[in-house]
Order: sequence, then C-alpha cells, then structure tokens
Amino acid sequence: MPVNIKGKSYTMVGERVKQAHEDHNGEVEIDTNIFELSNERVIFRAELKINGKLFTGHALEIFGSNMINTTSALENCETSAIGRALAAAGYSGSEYCSADELTNALINQEVRSKDETKEPTEKQKNLLWDLVKKITDEEIKKEWIIKGQNEKDRFKFSILIQDLKKELGLNGFPAT
Repeated sequence: MPVNIKGKSYTMVGERVKQAHEDHNGEVEIDTNIFELSNERVIFRAELKINGKLFTGHALEIFGSNMINTTSALENCETSAIGRALAAAGYSGSEYCSADELTNALINQEVRSKDETKEPTEKQKNLLWDLVKKITDEEIKKEWIIKGQNEKDRFKFSILIQDLKKELGLNGFPAT
C-alpha cells in the first residue's frame, strides 16, 4: 500500500518487487552488489532483469547520517538501489525515489536547516585543530587554520573536517 508523504504517493520497494514478480510470472531477477564500502559510506548497485532487459539502480548512504543509517545503512542502501532499478523499469509510482529516501531527505533537510544557523561545536573545533596538528607542511597548516577560523556553519564545518581527514588519509581514505 502506498504511503503519503507531503501529499505525494510513494510505493514501498517491497511492494514494487512483489508487483514486478506478479506482472512477469516470477521471471524477475534482482542482483545487488556493494559498489563501494568505506568507514564513511556505502554505495550499492542493483541490477534488475525483466524479460531480458537490464535495469540498474545505485544508492549511497552515509553511516550514522540519520537514525536508520546508525544501525542499518547497508540494508537501507541496498533497498534504495533496488528501488531505483525498479523505477528505471517503470515501477516507481508517482515519484522516482523510495518513501524511505524521501523521508530521510526531509529529515536531513530539516536537521540541516536547523544546524546551518548554528556555530561549529567545541568538539568539532577541537577535532579540526587536532587534525591540523598532524600536518607537517607549515603553509598547508596555515591554510587549514584559516579555513577553520573562517567557517561559521556547523554543517559546513563537518564537511571541512571530512575533507581534512581525506587529505591526511584517515578513515580509510587514501592520502591526497
């Protein structure tokens, strides 16, 4: 049964899978693979085969980015990828994204809009300064100090921390 979110009808992925099997007498194949996995995120690719035609879908989830992804990012990502492959095959209802994706996007948008007006936390600042101390090149270190001092948005400050972690090769990222 479709769910109503902000006045639009979204059909859950499980229902769309069931409908595809019913429409094609069970001659539906779904194959999922982890396309990328790191300490930060997961990307799934789903392939849906119906009557010899191949439909693909991809999804990306950030671990811990919302309540669902705190415990079930892999499952959420896989389901979203399947939902996108189904949508490519015409099983999308009135919208391309799944109900879960839309709900997550709305929650994250609301959280982000609240956080955008907030200054970075002391914990964020301390983490960035601890990371800056690991930089050996003094010019690059000065650039990061200035970036940290100039960023007044909590959400963007988090991105700044992630960028520095990538540059330093932390959290599974190769050093740049």
